[in-house]
Amino acid sequence: MVRDSREGEAMAISLVMYLPDFSTGGAERLNINLAPELVRRGFDVTFVVHKVQGGLVPVVPSGIRVVSLEAKRTLGALLPLVRFLRREKPDLLLSSLGPNNIIAIWAAILARVNTRVIASLHNSMLGENLINNWQLKIMPFMYRRFLWAADGIIAVSEAVAVELAAMTGIPRDRVTMIHNPVITDDFNKRLKEPILHPWLKDNGTPVVLGVGRLVAQKDFATLLEAFALVVRERSARLILLGEGELRESLLKQAHRLDIADKVYLAGFVLNPLPFMLHAGVFVLSSRFEGFGNVLVEALACGTPVVSTACKGGPEEILDGGRFGRLVPVGDVKAMAHAISAALAEEPKRDELRARGRSFTVARAAALYEHLFYKLHFGPERLNPDTSADY
Repeated sequence: MVRDSREGEAMAISLVMYLPDFSTGGAERLNINLAPELVRRGFDVTFVVHKVQGGLVPVVPSGIRVVSLEAKRTLGALLPLVRFLRREKPDLLLSSLGPNNIIAIWAAILARVNTRVIASLHNSMLGENLINNWQLKIMPFMYRRFLWAADGIIAVSEAVAVELAAMTGIPRDRVTMIHNPVITDDFNKRLKEPILHPWLKDNGTPVVLGVGRLVAQKDFATLLEAFALVVRERSARLILLGEGELRESLLKQAHRLDIADKVYLAGFVLNPLPFMLHAGVFVLSSRFEGFGNVLVEALACGTPVVSTACKGGPEEILDGGRFGRLVPVGDVKAMAHAISAALAEEPKRDELRARGRSFTVARAAALYEHLFYKLHFGPERLNPDTSADY
């Protein structure tokens, strides 16, 4: 909270959190988790989105203002965002995801306001270049050209921060690394929600669990191939939570591998925690990840995990393999062996829970607050209330 010396009244720093929408990705979840804690710390928070849509709309915090730019495409959001900035003149604009970061920088320049722009990066640019999406493929060039104009830059993992510095020439010390805020105050409550799927009540047959959008980045095709090898040696079932363009392809693959009766594609599930709690092992099969929220959630449930050693955050979350098995990206045999080994051993659940539950919203919010105060006031006038967090 800021004290206005002229009026003697407390004034909140106005913060806009700018997203495409409320889709079910990690960046959207980060902002939704972070916003209430920043409000509690005295910020006046507004969500600005292209459209109010997406699977996370039901969990957008009540009481936080949401403004829709009514833009069909990212570039179409530029002028509406310029008009919003001129009208509202917020103190800070936190943008998320590649194209949005560029639009936020351009809009602040065109609006000619004193709004400080903080661009946040949530994925590996090298990884995104593997995806057939022209907007993602041009991001390295766009960042090299325009990201210098951002007042602050946040990366969600050290791997993303180092990669960004290497690809753009922006000094590493200009990039603030803040791991995602995953563990919310209602975590235990969400954990205790009832289990609806009968496979999770069958203690005799363990469930292998994957969670994520059914897209190329998540590489569930490799997980299916690995699972087919696992069930040659032991009984198991596989549940995938998520929706996406590859659903039909994955179903066909399961039939081709003759494992369709052991695989269930449950679709998007708003709260995956009960599934994680009762799974025998959680597997992250991604080709790349900026961070890996679901990996943290699984650990926080005390569930053993297997992850690819992909570009991004998983190696940091698992501390190089200390808290879970790491396998090469796309290596079917290595993944199958790691899954079988995880199912065969008695997990150290207390250690896994402690690791997962260290990625709290409060801890991340303190780091965001520190950066916001530094940008708003300058380093010589940091909020003294945040000093205990560092």
